[in-house]
Amino acid sequence: MVNILKYLLFLPCLLSALFSSAAIAAKPVYLVLSDNTPLYDEVTTLIKHRLSADVPLQVVYADDFKSSNVSSNSLLVPVGRRAAEDVALNDGGNSVIYSFIEAQTLNRILEGRPKQHWQASVINQPLERLIRTAKPLIRNDYRNKLLIVIAESNLWARKQIEELPSDLREFIEILVVEKGEVAARLIDDSFYKVAAVVAVNDTAIWSGNSAKWILHQAYSYQVPVVGYAQTFQKAGAMIAVYSSLSRIAETTSGLINNWMSTDQLSGQGFVYSDYQVEVNEFIARALSYQPDKIKIKHD
Repeated sequence: MVNILKYLLFLPCLLSALFSSAAIAAKPVYLVLSDNTPLYDEVTTLIKHRLSADVPLQVVYADDFKSSNVSSNSLLVPVGRRAAEDVALNDGGNSVIYSFIEAQTLNRILEGRPKQHWQASVINQPLERLIRTAKPLIRNDYRNKLLIVIAESNLWARKQIEELPSDLREFIEILVVEKGEVAARLIDDSFYKVAAVVAVNDTAIWSGNSAKWILHQAYSYQVPVVGYAQTFQKAGAMIAVYSSLSRIAETTSGLINNWMSTDQLSGQGFVYSDYQVEVNEFIARALSYQPDKIKIKHD
């Protein structure tokens, strides 16, 4: 009789555990990778390392992913642009956490696609973060502006500039480069009155020879450049503001863990990871800046 009573007392706990396990199994998380390369292997490892132990993760490649075979209560986590393009076509009502993709690229991909409940752990930096990092570089009343160079077609950058708080917009000078014009030829006059150049994600301006010549000109005019990726610091910019691979993976895992525990996303839109500021000390000293006064944040 005592054993029966113990069993009856234990039964609710057993059933609760069984139902909980069944619920978890019924809502798997699909990590959809854009490619089978060492980089994506590293990203997968970083994300897995930070996930709760009970997350039923299934790793698939974009080539093998078929959204029609996925239940509507599954979470889709596309990693990279190729996977994002495939998952963006999904209209099965799934929640989606896009990861390791640029905000403007994802914005372009989602245009005209089925509406989704989504969040995105993006790799780029919000413009406000770059401006706030660059603002202390203003050292006198003559050179009191921060220059942003954008292509005429870069509507994303224009929108970000318009959304800046008023206390930052007053320090911004914008140079718009029309189609067919060469940024390096237009920028010379601006160097006389700006404290720094803030690079934004614009391949028409900040890639190839265009980026090389702007960086060279800036150095010649003793104007520091603040870049949005670690590669800028290596290419000759004084400052690079970026989020590391591990930080972006940590953000992605946190969004997944939250979805598992609440059965819903914590919001809608872009999520920017913690960041660090890296300084090219050689460039800083050459431009008469003290490197230790610029390093305001680290991983």
